[in-house]
Amino acid sequence: MTLSTTATRVSAAGNGATVTFPFSFKIWAASNLKVYWRTALGVETLKTLTTHYTIDIITYPNTGNVVFDVTAIPPSGTTVVIVRDMPLIQELDLIASGTFAAENVEIQLDKLAAEIQALRDLVSRTPQMPITSPSLDLVLPAPSATTANQVLGVNSGGTAWEMKTTSSSLTVSAFGATLVDDADAAEARTTLGLGTIATAAATDYLSAAAAAAAYQPLDADLTSIAALTTTAFGRGLLELADASAGRTALGLVIGTNVQAFDADLSTWATLTPSANAQSLVTAADYAAMRVLLGLVIGTNVQAYDADLTTWAAITPSANVQSFVGAADYSAMRTQLGLVIGTNVQAYDADLTTWAGLTPSANAQSLVTAADYAAMRALLDLEVGTDFLSIAAIAAAYQPLDSDLTSWAGVTRASGFDTFAATPSSANLRSLLTDEAGTGSAYFTGGALGTPASGTLTNATGLPLTGLVSDTTTALGIGTIELGHASDTTISRSAAGVLAVEGGVIPKENRQNTFTANQIIQKASANMSIWASSGDATHYVSAVSGSAATMRFTHYTGSAASDRWLFGKDATAESGANAGSDFACYAYDDSGNFLHTVFTVQRSTGCFRFGKEIRVGGDVGGQASHNSFTNVSDVTANSTGVGSIKFKGATSRDTSGFIKIYVGTTAYYVPIFSAITG
Repeated sequence: MTLSTTATRVSAAGNGATVTFPFSFKIWAASNLKVYWRTALGVETLKTLTTHYTIDIITYPNTGNVVFDVTAIPPSGTTVVIVRDMPLIQELDLIASGTFAAENVEIQLDKLAAEIQALRDLVSRTPQMPITSPSLDLVLPAPSATTANQVLGVNSGGTAWEMKTTSSSLTVSAFGATLVDDADAAEARTTLGLGTIATAAATDYLSAAAAAAAYQPLDADLTSIAALTTTAFGRGLLELADASAGRTALGLVIGTNVQAFDADLSTWATLTPSANAQSLVTAADYAAMRVLLGLVIGTNVQAYDADLTTWAAITPSANVQSFVGAADYSAMRTQLGLVIGTNVQAYDADLTTWAGLTPSANAQSLVTAADYAAMRALLDLEVGTDFLSIAAIAAAYQPLDSDLTSWAGVTRASGFDTFAATPSSANLRSLLTDEAGTGSAYFTGGALGTPASGTLTNATGLPLTGLVSDTTTALGIGTIELGHASDTTISRSAAGVLAVEGGVIPKENRQNTFTANQIIQKASANMSIWASSGDATHYVSAVSGSAATMRFTHYTGSAASDRWLFGKDATAESGANAGSDFACYAYDDSGNFLHTVFTVQRSTGCFRFGKEIRVGGDVGGQASHNSFTNVSDVTANSTGVGSIKFKGATSRDTSGFIKIYVGTTAYYVPIFSAITG
């Protein structure tokens, strides 16, 4: 907020009717105002807040209005003076290193400016030297018994004020001196040479003409009046020029102090106002009156609006009057012929959807059909013509069956119908199609012969010794089932590859390729996996893959969820040993990623820690200090934010600084609670 005006006071004339007087300067509290009445004779009276007036203001600080009570309306001839009077105090307390509240500072500056403006207003009403006058000692002499009856003046040098006696400030003639030392007025008249009459009082003599002009002839009524003891005020009334002056002196000015006669007022005088009427006429302002009358604008009555005026000019018809006088909305809808469900369709979202569709010619024909039969004819859905009844279908068609569907796709071989009708072995032999060299079909007992191919199930008498020793002829089978069809199956999935139940059997001393995740599990707590590079001193476990892919070792917790993950990250190799860096990640109890613990850059060997480094003992191998020695790259995280916390004795010199080397240059850092960044 700012102060855009230098005004600190406002004056306005009273007229016996106006109660509201605005002021254009801001105040911060009601106590910041003083209100005076000044009469035509210059007599000032300070008015009292809440007794004589109230302040009408929206919110502090702001401009507003002084509203006088109906018992204290400024009369005609009175000047109302409203003055801003600020307390000469400073209320803002600024806390060291606290938050800078610009709004509070600005409010205090505005108050100080208002105080200066008020002081300037007071100074402008004091005697002052011209601005171009040289500097003078303007201290006034203090009043005392020795300076009684003296006047203030300028000293003989014209440089300061001093008190002067009257005689020293006037030039008196010799005659004047004889006159001013006379004891009384009579002696002064003698000095002035006024003859014998000079020794008498001036009121002792009057000429006849003067007496006739100055005195009332003797009258008994006047004598009676003369017997009365009159006051100066009473005598003053008798000397007034006319009735108007008399009313003014008595404080009975019509239209100002008293109400002019009016027959309506006489009628009002015969009425005894109720308690509500008395509360109404003594209300503080019009707003209070509206509250008492239940006529609060916007709450009890409608605020003025030009549109309402337009409506007021319209004479409503009988129907309109009936409509607005209806008991409720339901009655209104009945009068309008808009009863929902009778005259109009109730709202439905589906109807809104239908309203957005443009029906085709076919659709229009369908919805305008005479009856359901006509609709079925339009839709080609006539019973017996376009479709059959359930009973007709059951009589004419076989129920749908997947086996029948399968058989419908099979072309029956010659002799099948004969075998189906008479299922004898002879008809079956006629149905079977012999393969070349197979001989007759075998039904029961006897040898199998030498089929060209086939699957051997539950066979006995196989020449197992021949299968082991015969290397010249391969066994022409694809799958061997051990025990039974529901037991283990051994198969050949590729050249030199055997599988058990579809799973490849790894071969010793070979590079085995697995297409699915492999789990190696041991029941006991410890398990070792050994790998050798071919000699007694190097053991290598290799996890191969492309450069831009991650290859990590997982450590799990409960429910096989991740806890730790370390290995090569997915940073691409871009040359100069960049990429394929080493990393370690931590996971929470649910196996979700927590944070990066550290990374090791392959090209530089530098560690980058995701969290702070806590050093509990010596760093760099020196036993006497907690310091970094021969460390070429100790940095914060990638955003430049991090910290190094020391425990125990810190690496600092005797002057209270931590010494940090960058290359060969030593830097001294003042010790605070931590070193950050």
